Amino acid sequence: MQLEKELTIGQRFKKYRKAQGYSQQQLSEGICSYSTVSQIECDRALPSVSTLEKLAERLCVPLREILGEQERAFDVNFQLDVVRVYVAKGDYADALELIGELQGQDLLEHQRHVLLLSQAEAMSRGGQPKEAERLIQDFVLAQEKQQTVSDEMLCDAYNKLGNAFNYQRDFEKAFSAFEHGYHVSLRFDIVNRSAAVVTMNLGILCIQLGFHDDAKKYLEQAREYFAEKTDLQNLARSLFSMAVATKNKEYIVQALSLYDSLNDLRNAYLAKQHYVYYFASQDDYKAAVEELQNLAFKFENDLDDPEMSVYLYGRAFMVSRNSGDQELAEFNLNYAEEKSLKVNYENSHRIAYLHRCKALNEMSKNNFQNSISQSLKSSELYANMKMYSESAESLQIAAEAYSQLGKFQEAYEVLTRVNKLLRRDGRESDE
Repeated sequence: MQLEKELTIGQRFKKYRKAQGYSQQQLSEGICSYSTVSQIECDRALPSVSTLEKLAERLCVPLREILGEQERAFDVNFQLDVVRVYVAKGDYADALELIGELQGQDLLEHQRHVLLLSQAEAMSRGGQPKEAERLIQDFVLAQEKQQTVSDEMLCDAYNKLGNAFNYQRDFEKAFSAFEHGYHVSLRFDIVNRSAAVVTMNLGILCIQLGFHDDAKKYLEQAREYFAEKTDLQNLARSLFSMAVATKNKEYIVQALSLYDSLNDLRNAYLAKQHYVYYFASQDDYKAAVEELQNLAFKFENDLDDPEMSVYLYGRAFMVSRNSGDQELAEFNLNYAEEKSLKVNYENSHRIAYLHRCKALNEMSKNNFQNSISQSLKSSELYANMKMYSESAESLQIAAEAYSQLGKFQEAYEVLTRVNKLLRRDGRESDE
């Protein structure tokens, strides 16, 4: 939507309110006082950015369209809060533009630190995680020596560093950064949001790396905090992650309900696919496969995420195969392969999962050499991302294929590699 620069903030706000059919009283309910809305529309005063954000959400309008370029007229702290909202809402271009302008101003040291971390987060999320990593690494290394910032800011810096590594699919370094942040948070007098977020992210990385018992511990700590503070978005995320770690149906049902209430489509779809794969498929596998196909279509066409679409067709393959429907399994595998051509990079655990599916499919057709090739490819991709537990699971397919070929020495050697991967992952194999 093009900004109407000739209008004041109050005039734009009033126009959006009337377009949505709210009275001032209705709009303010549960957010602020009636008089606050009146003062905004009369351009007498603005509330906090947090209050403006909530009002903008109720109006279904980005905060950027209410503030326009007049955001530059307010004090630095107000603009820093605006940057935070832009980043949180995915408005990275506007966030970085405002950050660039603020960098040219005479800021306090604390404000420069806040600005730098906001810049790094916007860059990570906006497709420049390597550049973000460099920014935060320099900041963290300097602060570990100088110790001029609060523990809370240092914890936040490690959390953002973990996110930068996460976006680069370097899960081992992400885990290390989150773990550093978690240990810093243990120095806090009381648990706050920064501590809970880094604890949750550490738990999520534990899942990626196969440390499920540790994941449960960290995620439960985070879940308790978010439930107490009624932080519904992060509560839903911690519940979803708990469901992944425990395969507990109650957690995924709660997470799905919260995401639906928040109208968070992407995460609702993610929660739905987990529910369908692990629970609905036990009752009616064909209905489950159809639902996974529908979700794959939505990820590709509505959310522009072909990588997730590949993964969901792979999930549909697995459900079909485990139910003994080889024809339906191959149908979904063909779709997964077709969609994989739209994925721009191979360093992806979704693509690694596709190679695992292909290995199992070749195994079912007694094409053992092809199965071995796909198994090794999947295992290698997972290992590159330090996902050793997943790497070992894919590698076991090759061991089975070698056994079917009567190559027992090769099978033994592969199983030895499986055990090494699982020991590196912190677990022992049951083989």
